[in-house]
Amino acid sequence: QVRGVIRDRDGATSEYQTLVTILEDEPAIQLVAKPTTVSEGEVVELLASVVDQGNEALEQIVVDWGDGTIETFDSLSQTMNHIYADNGTPIIELSLWSDGREYTQTVGVTVTNSVPEISSLTTQSGTILESELVRLTGQILDQGSNDSHQIQVDWGDGTSDTYQIPAGSTSFEVSHPYANEGQYTIT
Repeated sequence: QVRGVIRDRDGATSEYQTLVTILEDEPAIQLVAKPTTVSEGEVVELLASVVDQGNEALEQIVVDWGDGTIETFDSLSQTMNHIYADNGTPIIELSLWSDGREYTQTVGVTVTNSVPEISSLTTQSGTILESELVRLTGQILDQGSNDSHQIQVDWGDGTSDTYQIPAGSTSFEVSHPYANEGQYTIT
């Protein structure tokens, strides 16, 4: 309640009172993701700042990275980084609590698919006879750890096979029998 008194030069006074209600000023949250486009396996940094006229302390800061990962931070000055394991367009949501109330802000990022590679492609050593199985092994390099893969092998003898490699697999082993003797190039 605000009270005011008016006094004239002869000493007469009047008193006035009124009720003033001060509402919470909603903090302005600025949220930036750097960079806004990344490939799977690359780091996204979240930068946040808050302007609050009331200067209440931040009670809790929670970041939902939009891919099922949720993290809590003590302050906005902490480094807030995340690595996405799969491509997509996640929406990052920052929630903070000030004076017992929750405030949120969102920003979107684009995560592009990283190109998988096959390395260490080898066959077993030694003598292989007609109709025996030839084993082909290899390593899969992919920053998108949630990606499944399909490998097509041309055995060089007029046949080819397609193999499904489940998500999270980093290696494979497949085999094929050769009906005739000779040298074959596998691709």
